[in-house]
Amino acid sequence: MNVRLQTLVCTVALICFPAFALGVVIQQETGEAGAKEKRRTTMYLDNGKIRVESEGQTGKSIVIFDNAKQVLWMIQPDNTYMEMTQDTVAGLGQQMGTANDQMTQAMKQMQEKMASMPPQQRAMMEQMMKGRGMMPGAAAPQQHVVTFQAKGGSDKVGNFSCTKYDELTDGKRTAELCAASPDSVQLKEADLKSLQALRKFFEPIEKMAPRGGFSAPNVEQLKGFPVHSVNYDGDKPTFETTVLSVEQKPIDASLFTLPAGLQKRDMFGGRGRGPR
Repeated sequence: MNVRLQTLVCTVALICFPAFALGVVIQQETGEAGAKEKRRTTMYLDNGKIRVESEGQTGKSIVIFDNAKQVLWMIQPDNTYMEMTQDTVAGLGQQMGTANDQMTQAMKQMQEKMASMPPQQRAMMEQMMKGRGMMPGAAAPQQHVVTFQAKGGSDKVGNFSCTKYDELTDGKRTAELCAASPDSVQLKEADLKSLQALRKFFEPIEKMAPRGGFSAPNVEQLKGFPVHSVNYDGDKPTFETTVLSVEQKPIDASLFTLPAGLQKRDMFGGRGRGPR
């Protein structure tokens, strides 16, 4: 084959079979800390989009986030979905802040009334408040500050080497994590930016409820992706997540779109018309 023909063949091949970027598929298991049976979740990352599939007792739940559109869909096993935009999240954050302000005011009024009660009656009221998780003299929670503190050690989770961190919420430990470097979990810069964008998307809610199940791994502060994490309630481990595998592969673009035929419902349980 002469040089000209070889060049022509190579050019045609590149036109017919263009290079394509691979997405990342992360398999995880989540559940109660120490439990033998855990739920499987699959995270897909590709081209500024994220999809998370979670298997539950009632079926598969799906979350899709599109960074370019700044929209997130939550698809339930009953073929319904909820849509969240930046305005939705901002509104929810504002409502949570207003509710906290109202609770603070109500607790202040309660404390003023308790101050004038006889000691025995006041003790009974305090006991009742403790039973409902309301500590006398405490203000309702406001915006929280979440930080990460390196523990100065490393570990190995499956095939992943990782660095240990403590997650601190308002200075108190709420989780232990072990984060692997982006390269070792095959995350590209675009994937990291997608995860950071999802955190920013949920920021108005996360500040009010940092352990509320919103947001995404803080890859920026952790300088990597957590391959193992354990949440804590005080000194008690409650919830555990472990990465089982990471794979680079082509991902069907339809996985990041909202399927037809679903029925839309609002964030407060009402139902609307599905996508056409």
